[in-house]
Amino acid sequence: MPRQEAPLPSSQQQLDVSAMDPEIQEDLGHLSVCDDDPAKPVQPTGPSQIPDHRPVVSFLKVTDLDSASPVESDEPDTTELDQNKPDHPNCYKHFTPRLKTLSLDQSVSTPRPQDGGIKLKAVIGYNGNGRGNMGWSPDQGLFAYSCGGLVVLEHLHTGTQSHLQGHSEEISCLAISNDAQTLVSAAGSSRSLVSVWDVQTATCRGTASHHKGAVQSLAFSRDDLFFLSVGDFSDPVLALWSSASVQLLCSVSMSAPVHDAAFSPAAAGQLACVGSEGIHFCLIHTRATDIEACRVSAPPEVGDVELTALCYHLDSFLLTSTAGGHVCAWDVNKQRCF
Repeated sequence: MPRQEAPLPSSQQQLDVSAMDPEIQEDLGHLSVCDDDPAKPVQPTGPSQIPDHRPVVSFLKVTDLDSASPVESDEPDTTELDQNKPDHPNCYKHFTPRLKTLSLDQSVSTPRPQDGGIKLKAVIGYNGNGRGNMGWSPDQGLFAYSCGGLVVLEHLHTGTQSHLQGHSEEISCLAISNDAQTLVSAAGSSRSLVSVWDVQTATCRGTASHHKGAVQSLAFSRDDLFFLSVGDFSDPVLALWSSASVQLLCSVSMSAPVHDAAFSPAAAGQLACVGSEGIHFCLIHTRATDIEACRVSAPPEVGDVELTALCYHLDSFLLTSTAGGHVCAWDVNKQRCF
């Protein structure tokens, strides 16, 4: 209908309390009626008739949890460390922890083995924040994944679980050896704790720490004699370890962040890694005392982009992906993209 013919709202009707009980009328007499007329000021009620000219104050305080800190804290000031930390690369592969340090209550005493106690039976859940934190061995029917600071081993043939407990921080990545007898896991923090586990007994064989930042990637060699750990963008270092003794054999510093690494299935001494500066074809020298790396840039057809992941195909071919959505095929022997 036209705007001029729209009905106007009726005026507010006054409440007729004459027919109510006298006691109810007396109670209603103590109530104040709110008048919407702005011309009539609202008179204050109560013993004091002096108007309060103080401004309205809100007592709602917004606290930033990231910047909030306790009054007394023994932790060092990390402001200077954060300023010196490089920018996060444009790649989803790098781990960002959600959980902080998991500390045990010192007032709780651990029961003796003969006294029993509470034992972990099963875990339902998965740490979707991890990067490369799942492992699968189809021949042995073993599936491993992380949940917070815990590694869960799913034995698919028997339908049972076993748990690897030892990390006090959130796990960033893990890897299973080719024979599925050894598992290595790393914590995603500044401690960069690497733990080597015996899968059959679910016990820790040793721990080590080398990287200044979090561990980005883990990989076993074809013969399982070595495993490689890669530091994140704050400390791009390749570290080669002995699987048996958990001793550092050699390490090499990279000039740019490394996003992924893998050993060649054809030769135990060959591996490759990709990152912000293209692809590096690496060769482990005799006795694993040195790693020689040869850098090759991404092909001009894909532009100046970062290589984010890689996978070996057969023995002499390597597939890499880029941040722009391209897949490149490489000849490992000629070290070129075709």
